[in-house]
Amino acid sequence: MIPTQPFTAPVPPPPAPPEAARARLTALWPAPVAATAAVLTVSDVADARSLAYLLLSLPVMYLAIAVTRRAWTSWPVVVGVLVGYNLLEAVGVDPVPVLVAAGLALAVFGLAHGSLRGPGLFALQAPALPVFGGAAVAALYASPGAALVIVALGLLAHAAWDAFHWWRGQVISTSLAQWCIVFDTAVGLGVLVLL
Repeated sequence: MIPTQPFTAPVPPPPAPPEAARARLTALWPAPVAATAAVLTVSDVADARSLAYLLLSLPVMYLAIAVTRRAWTSWPVVVGVLVGYNLLEAVGVDPVPVLVAAGLALAVFGLAHGSLRGPGLFALQAPALPVFGGAAVAALYASPGAALVIVALGLLAHAAWDAFHWWRGQVISTSLAQWCIVFDTAVGLGVLVLL
């Protein structure tokens, strides 16, 4: 006779410690915050100029983060660019030439210093500047309707660029990549719907 063991119910795993719950919550915050910001952005769009500036600022921010080679600088760079934009507008200076000059300076410095060379996405940050920045500058000189289409398509393309960064886990922080994927997609689609 084969001895049988009594049936025992599976033991459920212990509850996750508070740190794990906090980590999950921390990982989820970018999407709802970005969706809210996107709704506010689309509802307040008077013309394509502010959205063109947004599209132009994205590759410059990515360049600045890539030059530091430290993903933790992602959010400080974003805050710095937003504050700089508002300060320039407050004193009556057009932020677009300043941002273009900053992007070019970052690309030259990053290439000379070596932080934008090598494997991975770091080397692609300099070529991304003329792609997204060129679309933004084109939108500044296009008719209002065409400008909105250019910016919307540019933001959707940048959302794919964000997703690639998130997937590869390089250059920018995961939270910024998640935030940008949601924000760029929602604003791009929102503008196309409003057209």
